[in-house]
Amino acid sequence: MNSKTKYLLKNTYLYTISTISIRLIAFIMVPFYTSILTKEDYGTIDLIFTSINLLLPICTLSINHAVLRFTLEKDSDKKLIFSYALFVVFIGMVIVTGISNLIKSSTMFNAYRVLLLVLLFTNIIYIIISELTRGLEKIKVFVFGNILMVFISTILNIFTIAFLEYGIKGYIISYSIGYLFGILYYFFRIKAYKYITFGIFNRSSIIVFNQMLKYSLFLIPNSLFWWITNASDRYIILWNLGAEANAIYAVANKLPVIITSVMSIFIQAWFLSIVKEEKSSDRKKYYEVMFGNMVNFVFIVMSFLLVILKLFLKIYVSEHYYTAWQSGTFLLLSAGFNVLAAFIGNNYTVVKKNLGNMISTLFGALINIILNFILIPKLGLIGASFATYISYLLVVIYRIIDTKKFNERPYRFFEFKINNLISWILIQVQVFIIFRTDKLISIYNVIIFIIILIINKNFIVNIINLLQYYFNKLKEFKYKTRGE
Repeated sequence: MNSKTKYLLKNTYLYTISTISIRLIAFIMVPFYTSILTKEDYGTIDLIFTSINLLLPICTLSINHAVLRFTLEKDSDKKLIFSYALFVVFIGMVIVTGISNLIKSSTMFNAYRVLLLVLLFTNIIYIIISELTRGLEKIKVFVFGNILMVFISTILNIFTIAFLEYGIKGYIISYSIGYLFGILYYFFRIKAYKYITFGIFNRSSIIVFNQMLKYSLFLIPNSLFWWITNASDRYIILWNLGAEANAIYAVANKLPVIITSVMSIFIQAWFLSIVKEEKSSDRKKYYEVMFGNMVNFVFIVMSFLLVILKLFLKIYVSEHYYTAWQSGTFLLLSAGFNVLAAFIGNNYTVVKKNLGNMISTLFGALINIILNFILIPKLGLIGASFATYISYLLVVIYRIIDTKKFNERPYRFFEFKINNLISWILIQVQVFIIFRTDKLISIYNVIIFIIILIINKNFIVNIINLLQYYFNKLKEFKYKTRGE
């Protein structure tokens, strides 16, 4: 096994610990939230965090992405990078606070205005300092900090919601304190104070700031367009169908989150690898192989989750939320193509050509919002999820074509067209069967899943060989520790 693969697998392993721990906690907590909170409260919480995600790139100028990308470069000035990022977010915080004081809103958000500002600010600082930690390649520290933040937030959620009966207010307070603990952990663990300098005000240092802004500014609209694709449907649902429908839609997203969470493990590790391999002679071939494996894995996971979707929701949530399977079906497909879009999008980030990222996400956002306005009034939550699915599918197609200029052939399109096109068609058949049967698990969908496994048998064999390799390494380690 070569060094680049070992580096990728090592980081993947660490990110796996973080993501599985965090998602397991979130997974366990959903029945708690859906049983103790009203649909309206749960829908409001989902909308609050959706709105926070909208404000993040605006307040930060997406400078957090520049922190990670530039810190990864060996000869970069880490002090200037981190200090300029703090300077940008400080200005952003002042502006947002001023605007919030001027705007008097009668909406549900006004009741939590101060708490929401605290949540937003702690979230921003947490993101900046965690990206510095990743950029310094202190992945173990990054992983533990993530787990610590979520664990504290969850414990406080149980206390404030179940015992103090604070409801929405308790949820916001819990996450604000969780982010604060995460910030303090990273700050002292990586000695972040060593990366703060007043040299940012020197005229000679401004070139670093200009490079960071040039890199991150295109990511602001990019983040906003992704937000439109991911979250604008929540507001149109609220407008047309009400907060309770929004709560059902939030539950429908829980299973798709498994796909994005599992695959985000690899994508985070992958990003570190391709930055290191940017000037490698075999980078293009390496990328092609990894993208092929990614497509195979995503389609297999999508197919399997479609098999268990109804049964999962029947067991996992109360009967009031069971209809979430309808929109959840297309959201599963959306999640899969979201992952592929993110994987391909890393090409723009590595070569620092984020205009392509922005244009492709704009394209997807426009398609999404048009379809939302057309389909939600007619099809309800199914229309919202279908609009998201089509948007991501088109973004993937666009990026495959557009990134050829960086990689010549980022993926052998003929192989994608034959091998994976068959898998994709079979997945659409699974969707049709789900809507045509009342059974919790359809034998026909199980058969289709097995066929997809057979189609992707080479990928399965590679995974088995990889697991066997690590099993043998584990046995060797045990023998050594026993002195044999």
